[in-house]
Amino acid sequence: VLPVGLYGSRPQCYAGQVWSHVLWSIENAHLNNIGLCGLLADLHKAFNMLPRMVVMEACAILGIPMPILIAWAGALGQMQRRFQIRNSLSPAVWSTCGFPEGDAMSCVAMLVVDILYHEWFHHFLPMTQPISYVDDWQILLCDPAQMTAVANTLDTLVESLDLLLDKKKTHVWAVHTDGRRMLR
Repeated sequence: VLPVGLYGSRPQCYAGQVWSHVLWSIENAHLNNIGLCGLLADLHKAFNMLPRMVVMEACAILGIPMPILIAWAGALGQMQRRFQIRNSLSPAVWSTCGFPEGDAMSCVAMLVVDILYHEWFHHFLPMTQPISYVDDWQILLCDPAQMTAVANTLDTLVESLDLLLDKKKTHVWAVHTDGRRMLR
């Protein structure tokens, strides 16, 4: 039931499959003279920034049983965070966003956000192919002229979810020279 191209938090899936998927797409584009291009993006501090309310609502829509959601939300509501700055530890503070790394339910939270990412692009730009592995998001398309729409659609999603993209890790690419020239 999960979208094609969603590789994270699934049985028998691993990060290398994202790159294999992209590599086979590039090989096919070269073979068939297709103007394939793509966008790579990485969420900044993904687990720490995930919006709890959005994740819980999406989980309910996806059919996760309410008793599990209530228990999960209750546990998160009791969680306090401390921040280490150099050698000093801050006092405990309450938080309303983020999921603790290393907690199995946090993997569910990230999976739900990845589902939202895939569905967002299937709805707004159905001619694109979103690919994800946890906080590594990629989008393939065959028309470099549409890259601005792709970037704007991604930015709108990220802003809507109150997330941040790591701009240093965000890149666009194209198979053909004309496409690369257009993306510059």
